[in-house]
Amino acid sequence: MSPDSRILKFRRDLETWAPEPGLQWDETRMLFRELCDQPSDPFDRMSLPGHFTASGFVIDESGRRILLVHHKKLGAWLQPGGHVESGDGSLFETSIREVLEETGVEALESLDRGIFDIDRHEIPAIGEMPAHWHYDVRHAFRALEERVIRQEDEVHHAGWFSLGDINAMKVDDSILRMLEIARKRGWLCQ
Repeated sequence: MSPDSRILKFRRDLETWAPEPGLQWDETRMLFRELCDQPSDPFDRMSLPGHFTASGFVIDESGRRILLVHHKKLGAWLQPGGHVESGDGSLFETSIREVLEETGVEALESLDRGIFDIDRHEIPAIGEMPAHWHYDVRHAFRALEERVIRQEDEVHHAGWFSLGDINAMKVDDSILRMLEIARKRGWLCQ
């Protein structure tokens, strides 16, 4: 799929996305729109000052645990995700591919076919790549299997974590936000 057609699809998805009431999304949505208007391909991982990424917020069948990976380069617990590849037809497809690549979990049921969450965050300089922005588009899934096989190239650990585990871990505020949204939608047990 060409960058232009991916941009058009993403713009439609962004405009039809209905974020959780009570959270302020206007400024973040505007930043994502502006990225679509940049002259460089926003899906190319080399585009600076930033580019799109996609990730999967994955809940187990019981609704009691979520799937997290410990990212090697960033040294942080995150939902599985990453850069767009040329064969990905959409950011939704990127999120599914990244979950499979980083965790081995392939049996996924979409909880919300559209966008679940968006987040813009700065990535520090690593090697030759200067500091830049990731415009992460998140999709929500229920895993229909529990087997996890981590991809050793990118992650130290991959596994299922209960809400109690997560409260004791140092996780990004956006993970806590997604947990709260999932609770409000009834996808997670209290």
